[in-house]
Amino acid sequence: MSLKRCTKGVLKFFPTGKNTFWQSLIFFFASALPLVSVAQIQVYQESPFSFGAMILSEAGGTVTLSPTGDRSAAGGIVLLSTTEFHPLILSVEAPYGTIIHIDFGTEQLLFGENGGQIGLTLNASDPISPFTSLATPPQRTTVYIGGTLSLGPRSTTPTGVYSGSITVTFIQE
Repeated sequence: MSLKRCTKGVLKFFPTGKNTFWQSLIFFFASALPLVSVAQIQVYQESPFSFGAMILSEAGGTVTLSPTGDRSAAGGIVLLSTTEFHPLILSVEAPYGTIIHIDFGTEQLLFGENGGQIGLTLNASDPISPFTSLATPPQRTTVYIGGTLSLGPRSTTPTGVYSGSITVTFIQE
């Protein structure tokens, strides 16, 4: 059995107005779309992704958010501490002792209103997949999911809002 979870993401860029290099301030968040329900297992969104604010240079780069909430950047991205950031937080309701696998799939694209695209790769969970449900319904097991945003250089990642859907598949044994 599998359960697919879709969320919608939006990435906003704001100019910082610094010197001759055009830089952008980035915010990312995701919001829930309706769930597809499958027998005996239910997945609920408790909190959407929030990658926080960052400045994108001409080089582009990546921002990784771990399931435990650690955030790091590589390449030409500077992270700002002015906004909140946290992983995607879901809760799973399943019979006690159910073994659950999470399939993160491949890189999923978010598209900009002014052109351009960025990639979002889901890459880790806490608890680590597969995990065993230790809660008896209606209690739930909380699952934290991390991911990596891949941003191209400013020339291919224009200012604007980026959005798209992401899918997480839960497989029940």
